[in-house]
Amino acid sequence: MIKGKAYYYAVRSARVNGKPRLVWQKYLGTADTIIDRMSSDSIPLPDASSILRFGAEAACLQVARELGIAAIIDEYLPKRHQGLTVGDYLLIAAINRCCDPRSKRAIERWFFGSVLSRHFPQVSPGDLSSQRFWDHMNLVTDEAIIRIESALSRRLLERYPQATGTLLYDTTNFYTFIHTFNQRCRLPERGHNKQKRYDLRQVNVALLVTRDGQLPLFHYCYEGSRPDSKSFQTIVGHLIQRLAEIAPQFSDLTIVYDTGNNSEAALTQLAASPCHFVSALPISSCPDLLTVPLERYRPLAGGRFEGVKVLRQEREVSGARRTVLVVFSPNFYRDQHKTMLIQLDQANRKLKELQDRLTVWENGLRCKGRRPVLESVERQVAEILSGQHLKELIVVTIELRRQFVHLEYRVDEDRLAELAERVFGKSLLFSDQRNWTDETLVGSYWDKWEIEAAFRQMKNRRHCGWFPMYHWTDQKIRVHAFYCVLALLINSVLQQKARQAGIAVETDELLTLLSGIHQVAYRYGRSKLDKPRTMISDRDEEQQKLTDEFELTKYA
Repeated sequence: MIKGKAYYYAVRSARVNGKPRLVWQKYLGTADTIIDRMSSDSIPLPDASSILRFGAEAACLQVARELGIAAIIDEYLPKRHQGLTVGDYLLIAAINRCCDPRSKRAIERWFFGSVLSRHFPQVSPGDLSSQRFWDHMNLVTDEAIIRIESALSRRLLERYPQATGTLLYDTTNFYTFIHTFNQRCRLPERGHNKQKRYDLRQVNVALLVTRDGQLPLFHYCYEGSRPDSKSFQTIVGHLIQRLAEIAPQFSDLTIVYDTGNNSEAALTQLAASPCHFVSALPISSCPDLLTVPLERYRPLAGGRFEGVKVLRQEREVSGARRTVLVVFSPNFYRDQHKTMLIQLDQANRKLKELQDRLTVWENGLRCKGRRPVLESVERQVAEILSGQHLKELIVVTIELRRQFVHLEYRVDEDRLAELAERVFGKSLLFSDQRNWTDETLVGSYWDKWEIEAAFRQMKNRRHCGWFPMYHWTDQKIRVHAFYCVLALLINSVLQQKARQAGIAVETDELLTLLSGIHQVAYRYGRSKLDKPRTMISDRDEEQQKLTDEFELTKYA
């Protein structure tokens, strides 16, 4: 009480040396002040507030720190202790690829709008300019990328030993906007682009991932004009050498790859190495096996293989005895049959249009213009029948009648029925794994969808994307590919941990869930000494599970 007025304090007392003493107090004010502060109508508004991207960035940073990505990079690419390290720059680029792929010019705005800015306090405006990124990318050599990737792969296999055993290999390409006459790079070349952008130069990328979890262990950039089969002859040597370095159980590894990568030279190198392989052959390479009736096939066990049957034989392939499987799938049969009917319908329609044009000339209903000649009609028919099996199924007769070209055609229904019975629904696998069961062989090859899903994710522009890429030298393109693979690695571990938390969702959905978690900061007072009060935004049940699994609260 002071001059008859009551002033309130919150106090805490304790015994000190056996005597009661006041150990803490805080002034609260008068009764009117306390009532006014507790009134909902007079709760003070903050002087400033901000919302930071939090969930996806914090989860990626947590995974990267668990794996020690930046530390491993800095071990092989040291620089003087000044500002961000090379590992920091590549890690920030990889996390950006995971969460919100942007150009180097736009990364700085994204960075300072995310929680990363509070966990890299040494970053100042200008440190993440495109020029600073390029300066540090210049320090990354091809040899360093190989050594860093090997060290990361060893750490992955130590952390996830269950992922070893079966590895999936495949290639893809990414188109670029590099000018046709730019001679400063050799990697971008025109080739068979899988996104149908034949008008642009492309870069080819080979990738090796684990069957369990899509963990990338190896990647290789090469010229966009090189076909898969020729490139695999070169890459398989690097691949075998890498596996010998990172995997102590090298002899137990099996590489699964697509039929497009098959070549005599590649098979020779694989046969000389301790690791095994599973691949496919063109269905026409063993015509005698296609005539074996389905009654002699053995049905596969398991819900995944419902209706699937196989015929197993030992055959000589590329100079060595291999296990060969003819696999019949009813679903594949239906798809092939429907596709064939669609192609036949399209070919019939085009042939009918061509026939009608020729009939107009033959009946004298048109006499102006250039009359169709035999060679021209034959070329048009060849183009119409260029699809698979069409030349076998459509019988075409082209002849001259009174110096006019006459066309007749028909679908050979008997040939279609024979082709459906002999070929449709069948695929041909081969391997040097003689002790594997039919189910294991077929299942391992079917799981190629895992690496195809990884490539689809890298072509996704929302999360873990290769695009945008504004680099035009081979060295920069290789570094870009490296941190894109790092992004794929972080994302794969995120998926593993999410499954452990009981959340099995696709990559896009997982990162969307995490991106929906924000950090909100309120500042009372304009002084730099006034620390903001922070909190994490509301989360649903799945987001809360992810928050707990990735320990996100410690980044808040």
